Amino acid sequence: MKRSLLILNLFYSFVVHSQQDKYDYNWLFGYPPNNPEASFGGSILDFNFSPPDTSFFEIPFSFDANAAISGQHGVLKFYTNGCEVINWNHQTMQNGENISPGFYHDNYCENDGYPLYQGVLILPWPGHNGYYYLFHMKYEEDGYNSQILYSIINMNTVDNQGVVEEKNQVLINTPLTDMFTAVRHGNGRDWWIVMPKRASNQYVILLLSPKGIEGPHIIEIGEVWNNQDWAGQAVFSPD
Repeated sequence: MKRSLLILNLFYSFVVHSQQDKYDYNWLFGYPPNNPEASFGGSILDFNFSPPDTSFFEIPFSFDANAAISGQHGVLKFYTNGCEVINWNHQTMQNGENISPGFYHDNYCENDGYPLYQGVLILPWPGHNGYYYLFHMKYEEDGYNSQILYSIINMNTVDNQGVVEEKNQVLINTPLTDMFTAVRHGNGRDWWIVMPKRASNQYVILLLSPKGIEGPHIIEIGEVWNNQDWAGQAVFSPD
């Protein structure tokens, strides 16, 4: 169990939460086949409890890329492995299949999930209750060039199961590392999103506001990254 939690801590893509929200209160991990008697399959780590509660669920796919979002009060809404979007009922969301289509989707999604560690990110759309932005990376066949796509998820459906809208929209077309991270804007409403460029000292910055996505803006800071710098996880300092 300690080893599993360590791996989760290194590679789980989650939302930085403020004192008012609980968007990152459910962490999901695991892979098929589902066998609850052998404690094998899907697991949920629920931070609505202290200490956090763990429970089994029938996992519909394997995680490699991994991101999940809960509502403001900590109730699971949906999650993804970079290949498809699954709702809180652990079923493929309407229009939720074929995320980031192409060579890597065709060759990895059937068994392992999209081969990313921090290349999917879910954020609530400020000022639009029940709407969420899913940012997801798509590798080209050479495994180097990449695109950043976004899809919009609407949870305001009659059955509360959600629907994926504006799927696979191209946002950025440049080589980036799969190290997305986000933090609240100082206004307490919007989100800053930072994505490092590959083999560079440049960083792509986006702002998610009620207007939608603003940017990208490019800044240069520090030394140029090399291959050894691409390991681990990108996070904002808590202070």
